[in-house]
Amino acid sequence: MSIWHREAHLRALGIGKPDQQPSPVSIPSALHSPIPDHDVLHDHAQDVLQDAPISEDQKAELWDHYHDTKSARELAERIQSVPIPEPVAVALLEAKKKAEPPQNSADKILGALVSIPKVALDTAEQHPHVLAQFVKAIFGKD
Repeated sequence: MSIWHREAHLRALGIGKPDQQPSPVSIPSALHSPIPDHDVLHDHAQDVLQDAPISEDQKAELWDHYHDTKSARELAERIQSVPIPEPVAVALLEAKKKAEPPQNSADKILGALVSIPKVALDTAEQHPHVLAQFVKAIFGKD
């Protein structure tokens, strides 16, 4: 549960401070600070959103989108429908890119295989010797 979800829940129960709209002229300092290197335990979304000039509900929605997506590309698609300032969106996407683990060769190969149409894969499986020659040509190994 994000701090924004917790605060919204407390407000709904009548506990805590009432909704405050942030000043639209202030630019959050987190948007200009460098994002730490890849750290799976660090909440990069909170760094970006804590001082962002958006409502608590928007912060909660963006925090959910950030943590529900696997990549910056998927996050970009999800946040298009959320009306937020461009610097916040850019900072959030940059944070997601920093939080993604680096791809290794196996990830790249699997990503390429997933993009190949099923018909082509079925054909390749029917001709294993041809497939072996392609693999040999690509990787230069026997």
